[in-house]
Amino acid sequence: MEKLTIRQQVIQDLIDKKVRLSYSTLKKFTSPISIVNYLVEKRTKVFIPTDSMVMGSLCDLLLFTPDELDKRFVVANNIPTTDAMKNYSNELIMFGKEGNEINEDVAETVFFNHYKRGSAPNTWEKLKDFIHAKIDGKDITTPQLKQEAEDLIGALKQHNEVDELLSQMIETQKKIQFQYDGWNYIGYYDAFMEGNNVLDGKFSKDANPEKFERDIYNMEYFLQAGIYTDYLIQEGINLFPNYSFLVYDKSFNYSIIKMDRKYIEYGIAKYQHLTQKLSQLSKYKRFGGSYDFFKKEFIAYKPNWSKGFDLDGGKISNKIEL
Repeated sequence: MEKLTIRQQVIQDLIDKKVRLSYSTLKKFTSPISIVNYLVEKRTKVFIPTDSMVMGSLCDLLLFTPDELDKRFVVANNIPTTDAMKNYSNELIMFGKEGNEINEDVAETVFFNHYKRGSAPNTWEKLKDFIHAKIDGKDITTPQLKQEAEDLIGALKQHNEVDELLSQMIETQKKIQFQYDGWNYIGYYDAFMEGNNVLDGKFSKDANPEKFERDIYNMEYFLQAGIYTDYLIQEGINLFPNYSFLVYDKSFNYSIIKMDRKYIEYGIAKYQHLTQKLSQLSKYKRFGGSYDFFKKEFIAYKPNWSKGFDLDGGKISNKIEL
């Protein structure tokens, strides 16, 4: 039998409902094409997070599981920044993950797949710690980012309100697994709280509650809340769970935000709707479908805030209103 390509294997796994779902995967399901492309990329490329993402991961660990920091992260002075560096690193990492030895000779051969000029030994020396860490399945940070995260979380924990909130934690990085509509779900609570509720830590550009309220919608954090709270409901752990955010930013501001019950229910409805649509995709095999998979007709409506026009014939009134 001819071996399936990675794309064909992804499609077959979707047909067989073998793809394990999570918040990060489900929010990529904006169309059949999008979810297939995302899963193919996930299997063929090593994800290199931005500095902001690394900062968020560091802060999460320092806040909820500080003992795990050294197990999860490797401190390296250099992280790929350009496309050439990322592509070079990705090829070596994928090669190493297949069980192959990575040495200077291999690194030099791969170097010329991505660079027309430059020094192969210098590039390898600069990125080898990053590459080896990724092959070992670890995250990478720079000394500067690590120090910034330690300073931020150290200051955050000094606030009485935050200290009181963290004292209510029962379990951190709690793993959950469940099924919905034949699909396997997996997730991790940042903190499982007294009263069987959920606390989610978020490093943000701006911890102002009014600004973060937009992030909840734009980043679809409500979808994550829907998945995590529905697990508690379906398991009979808590029929009306609360979901709260501890939000903090680089300016050392923070806020504690509790989601409205109807917003949580909206998140549950969306995750269930998307999962059911995935089941339709699995059944009818419309993997080439685009946005029409969700809706047959789209209408662009005039926004309420758009300016109107004066159509009185251009007449100028001499009347002065006081």
